[in-house]
Amino acid sequence: MTSQPRAALLIIDTQHGLTHPSYYGPSRSNPSFEANLSALLSAFRSSPQPCIIHVYHTSADPRSPLHPSNPYSGIRFHACAQPLPSEAVIGKTASSAFVGQPGTQLVELLRENRVRRLVVAGWALDHCVSSSVRSAADLEAVEEIWVVGDATAAFQKRADGVGAEVVQAVSLESLREFAEVVTVGEVLEMLGGGSEV
Repeated sequence: MTSQPRAALLIIDTQHGLTHPSYYGPSRSNPSFEANLSALLSAFRSSPQPCIIHVYHTSADPRSPLHPSNPYSGIRFHACAQPLPSEAVIGKTASSAFVGQPGTQLVELLRENRVRRLVVAGWALDHCVSSSVRSAADLEAVEEIWVVGDATAAFQKRADGVGAEVVQAVSLESLREFAEVVTVGEVLEMLGGGSEV
């Protein structure tokens, strides 16, 4: 059996604040997001020597559910993606996880762990997930990037009424220039096929 490249799971901004009923948009894509992400995370945790990185966002806007003073307490991690003590946690204030000091820390972490394939999940797909994927590609942080489409989610655009599923589909399609778009099932197959995770 041929050994696969070492993979890391990067979970972007899976925080309670993104469940706010109205701040990010009136509806969300992918109702199976939480279940799919939980399955993905569980599979990585069950693999030998897992490399799992959780990224969380802190907003400077006091109106945001992700601002430290907001009573919604949105900074905390969502129940479907609570980090374990052994897993890396990196905070950011920019849309990309690869910008500034957090970005330097993330790139160093990937290199220290000899990660060649970055598996990306989280939300919002069209914002921080997309920004992080594009930055990782530009920086050549890893050899391969996989975006797990059914373990991401996007929100309806309030300004023009573009539906959440349309935002999801267009965002995934646009990321194909920077990454391979895969499903949770395909990642589980990769994990079961000898990937050095």
